[in-house]
Amino acid sequence: MSGILFASIDEFTREGFTHGLFLQVRELLQRAMTRGHPAGLVCIAQRKNPGIERRTRTVRGCAVRSYYDLMRQASAHAVSQTVADAFHSQTGVPAQVLPNLLPERRIGRVPLGTEGRFLTLVNHHPIKGRRVWDALIRQRRSDAYLVVETWPDAPAYTPPLPNVQVAPFAPDPTTIYNRTRILLVPSLGPEGLARVTLEAMESGVPVVAHRIGSLPELGNAAMFVAPPPITGYVLEGNVLYPVISPNDIKRAVQAFGQAVDAIDHDATLRTRFVADGKELVRDYRNHSEAVIGRLLDAWLGAV
Repeated sequence: MSGILFASIDEFTREGFTHGLFLQVRELLQRAMTRGHPAGLVCIAQRKNPGIERRTRTVRGCAVRSYYDLMRQASAHAVSQTVADAFHSQTGVPAQVLPNLLPERRIGRVPLGTEGRFLTLVNHHPIKGRRVWDALIRQRRSDAYLVVETWPDAPAYTPPLPNVQVAPFAPDPTTIYNRTRILLVPSLGPEGLARVTLEAMESGVPVVAHRIGSLPELGNAAMFVAPPPITGYVLEGNVLYPVISPNDIKRAVQAFGQAVDAIDHDATLRTRFVADGKELVRDYRNHSEAVIGRLLDAWLGAV
């Protein structure tokens, strides 16, 4: 019987943490098993304690070309059209879009007194906008903030003020979004379509995000602000820090603050973002299920 085995060159499932790639793989494998096919995940650790210390190595051009040649003989998949286009442009290898696979929603219990009052950041890694987030907290000192840990290799986070709660990764995302007033996505990298934005929208939470990477694919369902210019990157240990001038951080914080105020003070605007977000996720989920259905038919045979 045919099946699926996903092999990773790193251990990315350490207890208490996760990231979008693992969640995407998990959903894909579950759909294969639902069809009655075997599916599994194997992680190839480079060291005795995987993920604690990572090595950076230089790969020669000929090896890279051989790798791309191998990919042309198979199929490449990206989580968004933006990433697929960028991958094709940089490698010459066409990629199909496999949208985020969203699990069926579960209802989480909301702690009393916390319902929908936090400005929330999921993932405090520097590439996700930690400096912009911390600067916003210092500027809006009277607000309530929630930061959620996800990536295991993010540097330790110390909140700049005591009105910031730090929460561990939650397998049930509703336990986070039921406490969230607005989800902020101050990303500073060309990422895919962030799963957290879809989870928040499905929970009726407005999203304010930098217009960067694949995030603009959310269209009118999110409020966007211009990202600050990134003048370079500095590698400290195993963490890549974007270099941004203090003035540009200040401007980004002002833009986020204005967006938060606009949503907080205009009930009609909030209602529109909530309705548009739920509609987008409903259509997105239907599309992603159709795409994975066709892909599994091709890989494993039609049901």
